[in-house]
Amino acid sequence: MNLNRFILFLQNVDGIGDSSIRKLILSNQFNGLNLESLDQALVWIKEHLSFFSKKEPILHLTIEDMKRANLKRKQIEDKSSALGIKYISYFDENYPRRVKDSLMNKTPDFPIILYYLGDISILNSDKTCSIIGTREPSSKAISIGLELSKHMTKLDYVVISGLAEGCDTLGHKGCLEENGKTVAIVGTGLDVVFPKSNETLFKQIINNGGLAISEYPVGFNGAAYSFVQRDRLQASFSDVIIPIQTSVKGGTMHAAKAAVEKYGRKLYVVSPNLIDDGDCSGNKYLIKEYFAKEITSIEELKI
Repeated sequence: MNLNRFILFLQNVDGIGDSSIRKLILSNQFNGLNLESLDQALVWIKEHLSFFSKKEPILHLTIEDMKRANLKRKQIEDKSSALGIKYISYFDENYPRRVKDSLMNKTPDFPIILYYLGDISILNSDKTCSIIGTREPSSKAISIGLELSKHMTKLDYVVISGLAEGCDTLGHKGCLEENGKTVAIVGTGLDVVFPKSNETLFKQIINNGGLAISEYPVGFNGAAYSFVQRDRLQASFSDVIIPIQTSVKGGTMHAAKAAVEKYGRKLYVVSPNLIDDGDCSGNKYLIKEYFAKEITSIEELKI
């Protein structure tokens, strides 16, 4: 079993969580690993008991548990392969370098497995930015969002967003209109496009040399927690985070705060003075409390 498959296998073993797998990775426990059977896998897991937060389930694992986990692993691989979906692990050459760099800042919430459609290498482009915001932008925010995305694309940025309605959609569309490459980070499996209204956009992103990526396997329909987790990836994959418009209680705040607190990214925000027809309480908060740089003119913006 190669290393990627073993990592995916571990994710499907009852009682083993991602936090434990991250501990094993950061402690170099996979170096030189060469397991040829499920019996050996079971022995290896029990030999690493100290790394698991819940030890009782690990002590009671059997070879039948190994077989079930391996079957789940194979089902995920087979279903993914049939749809053209590939996956990488932390150990791959194409794994996002910005995420590994963040580990130097002690942010051990990195994705272990990433499923993708399209060109995974663009995550390691020289310049990346996230353009995000409310699902219900005002008319002025819509105009500014498209203009901003086009502008960043012209500055040779890969534009990253979350495929949601509203500002995320503006980020992707503006980039595509300039024939740029954009990345959609989703909170579902890649066989589930959410929202349905963005199915065409999803295909356009892939067909234009872009990327759709997820931490979640095929068949996963999304949950409240998965979209919050997606927000942190928007921050960790990007050099610059730019909310267009957000309320102080909006989901965009997760990504904006993570950008500063966890990953040390540059945080810009559209000036509330440019959007006087909608709720910009989040914009104001980020400027005041997180010292976000205020964008007052798209034409003059240089990052």
